[in-house]
Amino acid sequence: MSIFDFFHKANNKKTTNIENKYEEISFNIKTEAIVDDSVDKIYSTKLDGLLIGEIILLDWCNHQLKSIAPPGYFAFTYGINYNNSIEKLFSKKLIRIGSPSESLSTLKAPELKEILRAHDLKISGKKIDLISRIQSNIEEDDYSDSIKESFVITNLGKSILDKYELLVWAHKNGSKDYVVTPASVLPYISSRKNFEKIALKISSDEFIKNIRLNNFPMAQVNLMYQSQLYKKMNDYPTALTNTLLGLLFEFIGSNNTNGHDHVYFFKNSIFVNNYKSELVDFQKRLNLTNDAILSEMSTVYDAYEKNLPAIKLFENKQEVLDALNVILNGTTENFKEITEFWFNRIPEKYKI
Repeated sequence: MSIFDFFHKANNKKTTNIENKYEEISFNIKTEAIVDDSVDKIYSTKLDGLLIGEIILLDWCNHQLKSIAPPGYFAFTYGINYNNSIEKLFSKKLIRIGSPSESLSTLKAPELKEILRAHDLKISGKKIDLISRIQSNIEEDDYSDSIKESFVITNLGKSILDKYELLVWAHKNGSKDYVVTPASVLPYISSRKNFEKIALKISSDEFIKNIRLNNFPMAQVNLMYQSQLYKKMNDYPTALTNTLLGLLFEFIGSNNTNGHDHVYFFKNSIFVNNYKSELVDFQKRLNLTNDAILSEMSTVYDAYEKNLPAIKLFENKQEVLDALNVILNGTTENFKEITEFWFNRIPEKYKI
């Protein structure tokens, strides 16, 4: 179901049920104590004897220097003790200490060139070329003193990462609002669906919840994350639609999170610099003129008009189009003049 499908049904007072295209898998799980009570309890789930955070750690530590301090999120997000978990990965034969040759990737290009220079070999090329040249022409013993110990995942470790690839993907590509996370994708762990589509399902459900709560700022965050997902799927037209709807939400200007009874605005609350660069990128990729962008915004406005809050900075579609036109063609100062005019006419009781 698209965003516009939801709005259309809402406008016609029909009950909206989100079509679940992604089967939620039921499976038997075990749990283990985590080190911080503030951590989401879902991260005590064990899969093949590993905590979710330990699967993320398994991916992180591949070709990672043994001496490097781990990121803090292993403790405060996933609730694992780094040293204990590393020992566990070793005991399960999921990681091992890499050979000097396998550890070359931990060196920076100047360090690799130094090894090559010491053996009168060419130092030109990309890092991958430098590594290959060392591996092909120099014995490990001749450069092992230059290498620090690093972790390497075993074939068994790779099989674990292949099995739980969705968790690692969600860790690396999750949403800033913490809606799409390894925890939220766990029910889909056995699904064969495209990862981006799973993330879209989760984020879209949250978007609809936020709309029903009149939480436009968070709904906007949902939209911009979804726009990035559509880009990864090379669906730039849909990404553009989401971006323009997000911009419309930005123009609303409200910072409320509790419904119409608690609406408030503060001066200079509209931030559009990121939208400017996004729209320029869409124009290049889709070969769109400014007029085409304005036309698309008009369509977006018409689709969502009945769902707009009564209290907002702009008064009608033309004001939205005028503001967008200034973003596309005008200056920052021009746009500031528009938003200050909008803000000044808002009743004082809504201003902070």
